[in-house]
Amino acid sequence: MRNLLRRPVGRVLFMLCFSSAALAEEAQSSARAACAVAGRAVMTQIDINAAPKQVWAVLVDFPSAPSWNPFIRSISGAPERGERLKVEIAPPGRSEMRFEPLVLEAKPAVELRWRGSFLTETVFAGEHAFCLEQTSAKTTRFTQSEIFSGLIAPFIMDEAGLETTRAGFEAMNEALKRRAEQR
Repeated sequence: MRNLLRRPVGRVLFMLCFSSAALAEEAQSSARAACAVAGRAVMTQIDINAAPKQVWAVLVDFPSAPSWNPFIRSISGAPERGERLKVEIAPPGRSEMRFEPLVLEAKPAVELRWRGSFLTETVFAGEHAFCLEQTSAKTTRFTQSEIFSGLIAPFIMDEAGLETTRAGFEAMNEALKRRAEQR
């Protein structure tokens, strides 16, 4: 019982079974702390004056990415569910990183989503998504996001890491906008 109460989930279960104001507050506080440590996220959006099909064509033209994309410096593989990609990113002011994420979803002109990890997903993982939403006949809202999780996520993706990642996303979004609007 003592070991169960040391874990946030155990405290919540205990709270549900034996309701007391003091125990309830402690359990809620522990659960909130566990959620805050468990994951970190970054999300950016930009409106692009091009149809989703045009934006998608630029996004998945992997061989041309180095010529226009300041954040994803290299990407190869097939943008298809279940495939592995080879990706090299260059966050502003940080060292380049290489990883081989698994494509979780690839819906043309709608969504591309992958998940990469370091050692194991328990240690560090990031789920990166690119979503395209048609807002008018020739306008797309492009949303780029990533959710970081794992034991070391709070240390790697501290406030400075999140801001650097956000800056990289925003630079890519602006470059994607320019490229797609030129087509």
